[in-house]
Amino acid sequence: MQQVYRRLVEALIHQPEVANMELLLNALAEETATEISKQRNPEGLSESAGVAKERAEVAKTARKEVEKRIGHSVISPEKAIDE
Repeated sequence: MQQVYRRLVEALIHQPEVANMELLLNALAEETATEISKQRNPEGLSESAGVAKERAEVAKTARKEVEKRIGHSVISPEKAIDE
């Protein structure tokens, strides 16, 4: 958890224009990838790509659930891309 906090602080320092929720979702995704990697110890590009895909799925699911509950997008317009 300390690593997540450290990443959030670094992100706030280096990316002040990014919204708080974006930072939290990014930290969640990063920590998810770290934990999956520790558990599975991926070898090679293919296995690492699988971890990256799961990381993205977790962040996307979390983002959509938050947006559904609060009634608006948590991604700033300048960062948004088409899905």
